[in-house]
Amino acid sequence: MSLMEQFIAARGGPILHEGRELCWTFSLPVGTGDTVRVRFRDFVRDPVQGLAVDCDGCGVIIAGSAAEKFQIWTDNAPESFDIKVRRANPGARLNFLNVWATHRTAL
Repeated sequence: MSLMEQFIAARGGPILHEGRELCWTFSLPVGTGDTVRVRFRDFVRDPVQGLAVDCDGCGVIIAGSAAEKFQIWTDNAPESFDIKVRRANPGARLNFLNVWATHRTAL
C-alpha cells in the first residue's frame, strides 16, 4: 500500500512506516509579521520527501519568493529556512503537508 493510501486509510492521522510515525498534515495559526522557522530534522530520501506549504488566509515569503503555495524538496533545500508572513487575515493558518515524489519538475 502506498503512503498516500495508508494516510487515506488512517483518515489523515499519523501512520507507522518502517518503524517511524509519519504525519500527513500539520496546521499552525499565523499573523501578519510572524516568522516560522522550518527545520528538516529527519526525512525519507527515497522516494524524495518534500514539504508542501499551503497558506489559508495569508501570503508568505520563502527564500525571497512570495506565494500562497510552495513545495520544498529535501534533496535541494537547506536544512532550515524561514517563512515570513507578509499578510494574514483573521484566523489565518499555514498548513504543512508531507509529500513524496519519484518524478517531479525542477523549479
